[in-house]
Amino acid sequence: MSAFLKEAFNPNRGFFIETDGLLHPNPAAQYLYPDYRNHYYFIGSLLGKAVYEKLLVDIPLAWYFLEKLLGGTADINHLRSLDPNMYRNILSLRTYPPDTIKDMCLFFIVDDNILGKTKTIELKPNGGSIEVTKGNLIEYIHLMADYRLNRQSKVSFRTFAEGFYSVISPECSVCFGYQEFQSFVVGHGIGDRRGGFEEQHCLLRRLLSRASRYPSLLGGGGGDE
Repeated sequence: MSAFLKEAFNPNRGFFIETDGLLHPNPAAQYLYPDYRNHYYFIGSLLGKAVYEKLLVDIPLAWYFLEKLLGGTADINHLRSLDPNMYRNILSLRTYPPDTIKDMCLFFIVDDNILGKTKTIELKPNGGSIEVTKGNLIEYIHLMADYRLNRQSKVSFRTFAEGFYSVISPECSVCFGYQEFQSFVVGHGIGDRRGGFEEQHCLLRRLLSRASRYPSLLGGGGGDE
């Protein structure tokens, strides 16, 4: 299964892309594969099965993706695990004087280059007519991060998570924080986990807490609404 999983996450297949050695969903997958939702559901269920069976696999997923998969949220602080250059550049805007920001002619939009074609997305309603100023710069930064981390691959992530949670159910007795989970997935440090009843009970409560944030996932099932 490990070899099959590595092939599923192989960037050459088009479902995931690699940035600084970390994998995350490819926003262009929906244009490459008409049935991309089914593919993400299947890949998610494969990873869930590997974790359930305690198989060690070498899949360096971006930590923002793991945080979301375990029920957390992704914000501006997670952007560096998706695109370190964008993270540095967008935060550097805070140091610019008002005139410099005005001269940049930024608006609340983002241009996505998908398979050689540019598609303009509004970060907020009427974003194409709202200029970025020193006064609304922080809002722009957070909306840009939210688009890249959440909105851009929303359906891909959701169906992947549905597949994962079709195997890793609330009855599972082990769960991890994202750093622990990443260590397990890449095969470092977690394989020899031991603990008494109290530790296992605590882990179960953590899993139930995270799983409750995905009410639509607990019964399994894939596809978009």
